[in-house]
Amino acid sequence: LNAAMTFDKESLSPTYHLKIGRPGSSYAFEIAQKSGLGKKVLNYARHKAGENEKAVDELLVDLQQEKKEAEDHIRELEAKQKNLERLIRNYDNLHRDLEYRRKKMKLETKENALQLAAQTNKEFEKLVREIKEQQNLEKAKKLAAEVKSERQELAKEVKDLQEDIYYKPPEPGSDKDRPIQEGDFVKMKTGGATGMVESINKKNAVVLIGDMRMVIKLRDLQHANEPLDIRSARSVQTSTSNLSGGFDPKLDIRGMTIQEAMKVVEAFVDNALIANVANIRIVHGKGTGALRNVVRRKLREYNVPMNVAHPSHDNGGDGVTEVELM
Repeated sequence: LNAAMTFDKESLSPTYHLKIGRPGSSYAFEIAQKSGLGKKVLNYARHKAGENEKAVDELLVDLQQEKKEAEDHIRELEAKQKNLERLIRNYDNLHRDLEYRRKKMKLETKENALQLAAQTNKEFEKLVREIKEQQNLEKAKKLAAEVKSERQELAKEVKDLQEDIYYKPPEPGSDKDRPIQEGDFVKMKTGGATGMVESINKKNAVVLIGDMRMVIKLRDLQHANEPLDIRSARSVQTSTSNLSGGFDPKLDIRGMTIQEAMKVVEAFVDNALIANVANIRIVHGKGTGALRNVVRRKLREYNVPMNVAHPSHDNGGDGVTEVELM
């Protein structure tokens, strides 16, 4: 069995690494010269050892050095390979996220178009009545069939996009692949605040979101990260401090439906937290108080210290909600 202790050729110092499988150089002449042995004695020793032994010794030294350089190069290539694999994984994740956002944007466009079609339905009915009054029943039937066909086609596109975005089976082995259990943090696949599963009954789950309990179908839920106390410490501000310059701390939701207001208020508060804004102002009007209740309910979903109040009567009173983010 061949073996050798490796040496650093430059400093002629031992590395204390044992190599199994091949002989190594003794470095006898080099170490003797470094130790101060006389030149005459060294020349005599080299003469006695012969040229062949000297050549073999030098060959072993060169092979050992080349092997070390090859091993260093292999380690460098392995490190680059790992880095490349990491970059490929990141790219794949970004590509999937971009594709999801693109489909969701398309879905929102179709949903808005469907809502617009519903809003214009009254105008269509008025037109049909006018046509009927003019005894043009054939034209009325034709228009009714065209509008019904367009709405059915649009509704089908919306349903297909919802199935593709929200109900597509997760990739095997991913965190979302495991079934939802009690104690898991979840959120609606259509977006919204994060809550904790309190109990599960067959195909439904009781989810605790803030102070509210909601019964939601398991099919409409997805795994989510545990909510973080975003503003409990102000140390993480390096990458978001420059966002506050383009953020408008005032929001006006007057005239919106309750569903529209909930989405707009959620996006507004999220952007305020990201931009590290201390004070925001939401104008909702007085009216029946429905929009004011929407704002209050949405603010309670955030696990963030805040002061919520109404300004003086001259500054809007109950028609305005002012929030101080602590």
